[in-house]
Amino acid sequence: MSDDLKLLGEKIINEKEVFAESITEKITSGRSYLDEEKIRKWRIELFQFLGDIFTKDEDTVLEEVRPWMKSIAESTVSFGLSIDEAMNNLPTYRSLLWDFFETQIKESDISASTVLQATKNVDVILEEIMKIYSRHYVQQNERLMEAAQESIQELSVPVVPIAGNIAVLPITGEIDTHRAKMVMEKSLEQSRELKLKYLIIDVSGVPMVDTMVSHHIFQVINALRLLGVEAILTGLSPAIAQTVVSLGVNFSNVKTFATLQQALVEIGIRYDLDTSSSSIAERLTKQKQNT
Repeated sequence: MSDDLKLLGEKIINEKEVFAESITEKITSGRSYLDEEKIRKWRIELFQFLGDIFTKDEDTVLEEVRPWMKSIAESTVSFGLSIDEAMNNLPTYRSLLWDFFETQIKESDISASTVLQATKNVDVILEEIMKIYSRHYVQQNERLMEAAQESIQELSVPVVPIAGNIAVLPITGEIDTHRAKMVMEKSLEQSRELKLKYLIIDVSGVPMVDTMVSHHIFQVINALRLLGVEAILTGLSPAIAQTVVSLGVNFSNVKTFATLQQALVEIGIRYDLDTSSSSIAERLTKQKQNT
């Protein structure tokens, strides 16, 4: 590390608060929920690192920058600060230091080659900051997407109380291993909370019932049986019924009905099918639509 570079670093460190104020004048966060005093502190710390890169070993400085930037990323990404908003400010830091280097060339007789090296050192810090923030931003958004998907999956497994200790679980869409696990957890949890005696599992909205799907359904039914809940399967279309038979799936130990209405009548619930305002089928249809 040349003496001229160390001199530049020391000047940046000594004037870090002045540099931070200059950045504050040039940049407005536009985010009222971000603490301006905290932002000012971050800017001062950044100029400390930008000075350290001229006076310390590069690897040492980067090791200090990484946890610092990760902490800032966690604070800002959680508030929805985008990559564009965060990264658009970095050129302002670079521009401010270029002006500083230009002044030093004139006032301190710093050579052009020293300034070129100084610019490269600055870029090392700023590029590392960009990389860390971008990585954390992607990871954070992946976590948010996973959480959102989990919420959607939960909404797609509604246990609908009908009367007393009877409820219906209408399943729509494809059933994969993850969703089957969700169906299992939700049905057991709600059956226990609602103290159910019967849970009608309606699969009329499932496009395909193959060996894997049948296996998942049997697992749910058997688990419910252990809780003392009788599971009734409805909604098997003629085409799906033929497929199930051809696959050798045995539903002989499970009560099955073509329609939900038939299952309800079987367990003693009577209602007027022509009275749409009080129709249970209509309530379930609305429930499906809402999910």
